[in-house]
Amino acid sequence: MKSQVKVLVADDDRSMSFFLSELMKSEGHQVLCAYDGLEALETARRETPDVALVDVKMPGLDGLEVLSRARQEGLKTQFIVITAFDSREIGVEAIRLGAFDYFPKPLDKDEVRIVVKRAAMYKALEEENVRLKAQKELRIRFGGLLGQSPQMQSLYEQLEMILDVPVTVLITGESGTGKELVAEAIHFLGPRRDKPFVKINCVAIPDSLLESELFGHEKGAFTGATERKLGRLERANGGSVLLDEIGDMGLSIQAKLLRFLQEHALERLGGSGSIPVDVRVMAATNRDLPGLVREGKFREDLYYRLNVVSLRVPPLRERTQDIPLLVEHFLEMYNRAFGKEVILSSQAMETLLSYKWPGNVRELENTIQRAVVLCKGGVISPELFPDSVRKKGESEQEPALSLEPGLNLNSHLERFERELISQALSKTGWKRQEAAQLLGITRQTLHNKMVRYGLALENNT
Repeated sequence: MKSQVKVLVADDDRSMSFFLSELMKSEGHQVLCAYDGLEALETARRETPDVALVDVKMPGLDGLEVLSRARQEGLKTQFIVITAFDSREIGVEAIRLGAFDYFPKPLDKDEVRIVVKRAAMYKALEEENVRLKAQKELRIRFGGLLGQSPQMQSLYEQLEMILDVPVTVLITGESGTGKELVAEAIHFLGPRRDKPFVKINCVAIPDSLLESELFGHEKGAFTGATERKLGRLERANGGSVLLDEIGDMGLSIQAKLLRFLQEHALERLGGSGSIPVDVRVMAATNRDLPGLVREGKFREDLYYRLNVVSLRVPPLRERTQDIPLLVEHFLEMYNRAFGKEVILSSQAMETLLSYKWPGNVRELENTIQRAVVLCKGGVISPELFPDSVRKKGESEQEPALSLEPGLNLNSHLERFERELISQALSKTGWKRQEAAQLLGITRQTLHNKMVRYGLALENNT
């Protein structure tokens, strides 16, 4: 229940109004006063109090009429009706109209305190139920996408507009923000939901194999091609395809992809005929495609073909108000997975809220999973978080370098590079492909540097 309850006291008897107002103030509640039925209804509309203490007999509108109109208008205020002496019939009618409770005069202070408190708690529970229902509907509507921040609401609105329009979509955002979830939402909420959804990670497949994976090949097309193979684009016919990490696709494959987007048809390797394919193409990247175009590393014509609609998934640091919702989701998921019932301490939540999350939602999920596994009691404390998270972003700051006598620039640069590589590996759970993408280098370059700095032996995953 929120710290201060807003209570409307509506009674034309000034002495009774004063008595109730002072009683409510003594409980720490915020008090609003009205002295006739019309004023009470207007105040309820304007101020949306949590609880209203309303006398039945008032000029203008009586208390039951105020209650009836408030319910017809959908006001969520919990009404407590005050009746004359033991007028049980009026009390029963008030309950039928939607009152929380009623009091016959004379009033008992303790009873008023208790019932107002119960009404306020009921109102808070109703609001929480509405919030949870909205979250559930949001999860159902947009799959694994979670968030109620303005940034995510804007993304949901954009998704709604393009679900039924079969245009190509370019999904951009940092590593770990949930670009794949956006693509899944577009497919599974759109008209192609019952057709295949095929994902291709362009950086995980060497260019020498990517063409065959995308377009397929005929028997005998190359050494080892012992039978015909349908490519992933063809297997997705009627459905959708996600070209993940499109910014890492080689120029030769880019040319063939452009032709496919223009003609809506493909030719298998070693084949001679054009095969029509109907797929909705989505592409995702954490790289700066316009920058790659300027550098000659990405085709400009392909960029414009892909960028018919562009969706940017915001990084977690831009929507920190979604962190509690995400934490709740991951706690529930990993409590269920590991048979636990741990909760998060307020200090732990403060730590999570103050961290910048360079690894975004994926890093947050890994942090919660780790904490649930390591938690021996029932409460997760900040000590269960990785050092980088616990130190509230210290690792995000530039390391302090002192100009010492005999400074060796190369040794300092190597030390700095080793630290950055170590942090990238830690944030991605030692997934080398993701760490390389985070650092903006190839997997082979990362491997060479890990060997050079002795990092390859620190973790065998």
